[in-house]
Amino acid sequence: MVLVVVLSDLLRGARKALLRAALVASVGCSGETEVEPLPRTLRVAVSTDLEIPAALDGVRITVARGGTEVFAKSYGGAIVQGLPDSLLLENDQRLDDQGNPILTPITIVVTGQLGPEALVVRSATLVFQNDEAKLLRLPLCSACVDFPCEAGKTCVRGACVAEDVDIDTLPADGEGVRLEGECAAE
Repeated sequence: MVLVVVLSDLLRGARKALLRAALVASVGCSGETEVEPLPRTLRVAVSTDLEIPAALDGVRITVARGGTEVFAKSYGGAIVQGLPDSLLLENDQRLDDQGNPILTPITIVVTGQLGPEALVVRSATLVFQNDEAKLLRLPLCSACVDFPCEAGKTCVRGACVAEDVDIDTLPADGEGVRLEGECAAE
């Protein structure tokens, strides 16, 4: 099952975003989605090479803009069993009250948990100004279990690297996008 959470109007001025959530479509056996991406969206794909539920039984996803958390949700049970999965962010509000582009970066943090303990964390910070649907893969990989990184960095294949991402370098999101298998292929 693909969990799609749409965040609309992320921030306008100093006001918090309104949140809408919907469950849609399903993931086929090959891990391909059946969901048509929306324009100006960012699909955050979460996959893992960890054994579920023995090594991973929960996932928490947070999104913050300008230091203000605009989304936070924990998932367990059937959602974690169904990995790979994705979170869809929609950017309807691209301009501030003066008509200027909102260039305050968003930070997305995906935390893999076993019980209450955080085992693996993956994050990305980017300016959410795109004209087409994009895909951001944030896999929770065994090489990053209990591998803390300093602020502004994230673990990729057992090494801490900058979490900054240029949205223009991300692949397009679309029909047939594969969400799984990124731990070995990143």
